[in-house]
Amino acid sequence: MRYPDLSLRTKFFLAFCLVGILPLLCLGFVLAQVSATAVEGQTFLLMGKLVNQINRTIEYNVSDTERLSLTPFADQEIQDILRNNRPRSQRERLMDRRALDRMMFTMDFLRSDIVAINVYARDGEIYSRSSLAGYEIPRDLSAQKWYRKTLQAKGSKVISTGARSMLWKPYAVRVLSLTRVIMDRELHESIGLILIDTDMSLIARICHDSSIGEQGSIALLDEDGGLLYSSAEEGGSPNELSPMPAEESRLFGHFKGIDVVTKYRLDRKELVVASTYSRATGLTTISLVPLADLDQGGVLLRWEIGILLLLCLSASMVAAFFIARSITGPVRMLRERMLRAESGDFGSEPMLASRDEIGQLAIGFTTMLGKLDHLVKSANVAELRQKESELRALQSQINPHFLYNTLEVIRGIALESGVRSVVDISRALGGLLRYSLGKGPETVTLADELGYIRDFLAIQKYRFGERFETRITIDQAHLGTPLLRLSLQPLVENSLLHGIEAKSGKGLLTISSTREGAFLVISIADDGAGMPAERLKTIQGAITEGHSGRLESVGFLNVHERLRLAFGDASGLWIESEQGRGTTVTLRVPCEGGS
Repeated sequence: MRYPDLSLRTKFFLAFCLVGILPLLCLGFVLAQVSATAVEGQTFLLMGKLVNQINRTIEYNVSDTERLSLTPFADQEIQDILRNNRPRSQRERLMDRRALDRMMFTMDFLRSDIVAINVYARDGEIYSRSSLAGYEIPRDLSAQKWYRKTLQAKGSKVISTGARSMLWKPYAVRVLSLTRVIMDRELHESIGLILIDTDMSLIARICHDSSIGEQGSIALLDEDGGLLYSSAEEGGSPNELSPMPAEESRLFGHFKGIDVVTKYRLDRKELVVASTYSRATGLTTISLVPLADLDQGGVLLRWEIGILLLLCLSASMVAAFFIARSITGPVRMLRERMLRAESGDFGSEPMLASRDEIGQLAIGFTTMLGKLDHLVKSANVAELRQKESELRALQSQINPHFLYNTLEVIRGIALESGVRSVVDISRALGGLLRYSLGKGPETVTLADELGYIRDFLAIQKYRFGERFETRITIDQAHLGTPLLRLSLQPLVENSLLHGIEAKSGKGLLTISSTREGAFLVISIADDGAGMPAERLKTIQGAITEGHSGRLESVGFLNVHERLRLAFGDASGLWIESEQGRGTTVTLRVPCEGGS
């Protein structure tokens, strides 16, 4: 069998055998074993030193916070205030709060990473100081796990983490907390509790910067094996740590409170785990690195693979010369034929004589071109027939002029018959159709919009009868203000359908305008049913955020977005409403000239 007729798989197999795939695999295996052993030993040593350094940093941070937490024990004035359980006057309570505030100010001044200090007296008083605006003081202590542990500790420190809510803000701040019961120095009984929240950012930054590998992470465990912090959770919710999977719980439980560097298999993934326990803080620092990350490179491995690749490349260049001449030539011819087909040449002349995969592909491509040429010709004939059908359908449609003329005929007949209501409705409907179906510009004047609104209200008057009254108080100087076509009608219709129609008795619809600096403010107000505050908030929020949260906000959102696109972000639509007292919709557009 000739070489051009061999399959591509056979050609590549022979070429790579000549280059030396088998020797490369053997050499790569030996190098991988040597480098893995060397890298593993160095990595174990590095990870042990790393977790020890992190542990010492955390110990220093916690021990410094612990010393501050002992301040209420040493301050006799604070002891007297917390020990006092009798009723106090307003002035006494103020003086006590000032004394506690001075103490907390001193503590806060000594540590820049303190987020808040809270002192809970046994009489229910809470004294708090925070460096964050909007910090929400934890009040329901019975629901806090750290509170129960602090009571059980009987004066010893308790380390925990948590998220402190922020008033007026949608996020929480993660903190490392130290709590302890404040004991009476004389009676040796509990007279209060102190909670010191420190910023977790320093510890998080140290852990993040100390992580090894792209998927490496560092975790902190408390004395019970609970997860206090994990750098792997930094992309998640800022409020709380995600619940630990069962495999991770077993891992942390296994390494809690011990000093070791070893391998561990977790969820079909082999990890290198370095663990160190701090007796001063009761915390365990664990560094987790996938073994696959540690096997990526090393100076020795890169040099050996580089030399090997150079040798293989030299051999490959010789083989590639012959392979390229036998493979790339037919591929180039096939590519040129495809480019001709792309330009519209579907000729089906044969291209290649070989019988390998490329030759068979060329034969299949030639056959496909013949069928494609036939399909294109058939499609052109079908398209011409479809165009003819569409033209006939278009010719049979009723154009707007026919509708206008028909309305004029109806109006004439009604005028001769003396049916004044039909005359007025026909005239108003004709005006509405000319304005809405016309091909005029998108931007009109306020006067044009008011003309359309008057025709619309004239028709609605026959529907509602004496159910509503209209007042239009527009300054003549404002009539030339540019406005978008059909921007007022949805708002007027909404006032009638959802405001006045839902009201018992007669309603009032008011359209007015005022000048505010360089802008004209147009108000559409009704004294109808109005809407509840929650519904108003939902609709206004949907308009502000740019999505229709409810069906009735679609018209409002459409007008609001059109005004912003046409006149800028300072323009738009606002809604004010009170249930039982009516709704006011306000448009704001630029206004040049006038007063």
